Amino acid sequence: MPINKENLQRAITHMKSVNKAHFTMSTFIDNKYEVFNECNSTGCTVGHCSVLEKNKEKYMSTLYTGQQTFKYADWSEDFFEITVESALWDFMFSEFWCSSKKQAIRRMKYVLKYGSCPEAFLEKEDGHDYCLKFNKRLELKTD
Repeated sequence: MPINKENLQRAITHMKSVNKAHFTMSTFIDNKYEVFNECNSTGCTVGHCSVLEKNKEKYMSTLYTGQQTFKYADWSEDFFEITVESALWDFMFSEFWCSSKKQAIRRMKYVLKYGSCPEAFLEKEDGHDYCLKFNKRLELKTD
Protein backbone atom coordinates (compact mmCIF):
# COMPACT_ATOMS: atom_id res chain seq x y z
CA MET A 1 0.00 0.00 0.00
CA PRO A 2 1.44 3.42 -0.92
CA ILE A 3 1.99 5.98 1.80
CA ASN A 4 -0.65 8.61 2.48
CA LYS A 5 1.11 11.56 0.81
CA GLU A 6 -1.42 14.12 2.03
CA ASN A 7 -0.73 13.22 5.65
CA LEU A 8 3.00 13.00 4.98
CA GLN A 9 2.91 16.59 3.68
CA ARG A 10 0.98 17.63 6.80
CA ALA A 11 3.66 15.98 8.93
CA ILE A 12 6.47 17.76 7.06
CA THR A 13 4.74 21.11 7.50
CA HIS A 14 4.21 20.45 11.20
CA MET A 15 7.81 19.31 11.77
CA LYS A 16 9.11 22.60 10.38
CA SER A 17 7.44 24.35 13.34
CA VAL A 18 8.93 22.04 16.00
CA ASN A 19 11.69 23.55 18.11
CA LYS A 20 14.83 21.53 17.31
CA ALA A 21 15.73 21.57 21.01
CA HIS A 22 12.60 19.49 21.65
CA PHE A 23 13.39 16.90 18.97
CA THR A 24 15.08 13.54 19.50
CA MET A 25 14.74 10.18 17.77
CA SER A 26 15.31 8.00 20.83
CA THR A 27 14.32 9.84 24.01
CA PHE A 28 10.96 10.38 25.65
CA ILE A 29 10.52 14.07 26.37
CA ASP A 30 8.46 15.04 29.37
CA ASN A 31 8.11 18.50 30.86
CA LYS A 32 9.93 17.32 33.99
CA TYR A 33 12.72 15.08 32.68
CA GLU A 34 14.03 13.04 29.78
CA VAL A 35 14.27 9.26 29.94
CA PHE A 36 15.07 6.61 27.34
CA ASN A 37 11.90 5.05 26.01
CA GLU A 38 11.36 2.82 22.98
CA CYS A 39 8.67 4.45 20.83
CA ASN A 40 6.44 5.89 23.44
CA SER A 41 8.25 9.06 22.53
CA THR A 42 6.82 12.50 22.19
CA GLY A 43 10.24 13.75 21.08
CA CYS A 44 10.55 11.88 17.77
CA THR A 45 8.90 12.61 14.45
CA VAL A 46 5.95 10.30 15.15
CA GLY A 47 5.50 11.74 18.64
CA HIS A 48 5.49 15.34 17.46
CA CYS A 49 3.21 14.63 14.51
CA SER A 50 0.64 12.83 16.67
CA VAL A 51 -0.75 16.29 17.51
CA LEU A 52 -2.25 16.17 14.01
CA GLU A 53 -4.67 13.46 15.19
CA LYS A 54 -8.17 14.79 15.83
CA ASN A 55 -9.50 11.63 17.54
CA LYS A 56 -6.84 11.00 20.19
CA GLU A 57 -9.17 8.81 22.27
CA LYS A 58 -9.04 6.14 19.55
CA TYR A 59 -5.33 5.60 20.30
CA MET A 60 -5.39 5.81 24.10
CA SER A 61 -4.64 2.72 26.14
CA THR A 62 -4.49 2.01 29.86
CA LEU A 63 -1.37 0.29 31.16
CA TYR A 64 -1.49 -2.28 33.97
CA THR A 65 -0.34 0.54 36.28
CA GLY A 66 -3.46 2.51 35.41
CA GLN A 67 -1.45 5.09 33.49
CA GLN A 68 -2.90 6.30 30.19
CA THR A 69 -0.64 6.09 27.16
CA PHE A 70 -0.94 6.99 23.49
CA LYS A 71 -0.37 4.14 21.01
CA TYR A 72 2.11 5.91 18.73
CA ALA A 73 2.87 2.88 16.55
CA ASP A 74 -0.82 2.20 15.86
CA TRP A 75 -1.43 5.87 15.17
CA SER A 76 1.50 6.15 12.76
CA GLU A 77 0.35 3.09 10.83
CA ASP A 78 -3.12 4.55 10.37
CA PHE A 79 -1.99 8.12 9.70
CA PHE A 80 0.73 7.32 7.16
CA GLU A 81 -0.89 4.06 5.92
CA ILE A 82 2.32 2.03 6.27
CA THR A 83 3.26 -0.65 8.80
CA VAL A 84 5.87 -0.17 11.49
CA GLU A 85 7.61 -3.30 10.14
CA SER A 86 8.14 -1.72 6.72
CA ALA A 87 11.43 -0.39 5.38
CA LEU A 88 9.62 2.85 4.55
CA TRP A 89 8.62 3.36 8.19
CA ASP A 90 12.19 2.58 9.33
CA PHE A 91 13.63 4.96 6.77
CA MET A 92 11.56 7.86 8.07
CA PHE A 93 11.10 7.07 11.76
CA SER A 94 13.67 4.58 13.12
CA GLU A 95 15.07 5.43 16.54
CA PHE A 96 18.53 4.63 15.16
CA TRP A 97 18.71 7.86 13.14
CA CYS A 98 20.59 10.75 14.69
CA SER A 99 18.43 13.34 16.40
CA SER A 100 18.44 15.88 13.60
CA LYS A 101 15.10 17.48 12.83
CA LYS A 102 16.51 18.70 9.51
CA GLN A 103 17.47 15.16 8.46
CA ALA A 104 14.11 13.77 9.61
CA ILE A 105 12.34 16.30 7.38
CA ARG A 106 14.68 15.47 4.50
CA ARG A 107 13.84 11.76 4.78
CA MET A 108 10.11 12.53 4.72
CA LYS A 109 10.54 14.87 1.72
CA TYR A 110 12.47 12.13 -0.09
CA VAL A 111 9.58 9.71 0.43
CA LEU A 112 7.05 12.35 -0.59
CA LYS A 113 8.93 12.97 -3.84
CA TYR A 114 9.86 9.39 -4.78
CA GLY A 115 7.22 7.31 -2.96
CA SER A 116 9.88 5.01 -1.50
CA CYS A 117 13.21 5.02 0.29
CA PRO A 118 16.59 4.88 -1.43
CA GLU A 119 17.54 1.54 -2.97
CA ALA A 120 20.61 1.33 -0.73
CA PHE A 121 18.36 1.46 2.34
CA LEU A 122 16.18 -1.37 0.99
CA GLU A 123 19.29 -3.52 0.55
CA LYS A 124 20.43 -3.06 4.16
CA GLU A 125 21.20 -6.10 6.25
CA ASP A 126 21.25 -4.39 9.61
CA GLY A 127 19.04 -1.34 9.91
CA HIS A 128 20.88 -0.04 12.96
CA ASP A 129 24.28 -0.12 11.26
CA TYR A 130 22.85 1.36 8.08
CA CYS A 131 21.23 4.28 9.90
CA LEU A 132 24.49 5.06 11.70
CA LYS A 133 26.47 5.01 8.44
CA PHE A 134 23.79 6.93 6.55
CA ASN A 135 23.74 9.61 9.26
CA LYS A 136 27.35 10.44 8.41
CA ARG A 137 26.65 11.10 4.74
CA LEU A 138 23.00 11.96 4.30
CA GLU A 139 22.65 12.15 0.55
CA LEU A 140 19.00 12.90 0.15
CA LYS A 141 18.40 15.31 -2.67
CA THR A 142 14.82 16.49 -2.59
CA ASP A 143 15.08 19.63 -4.68
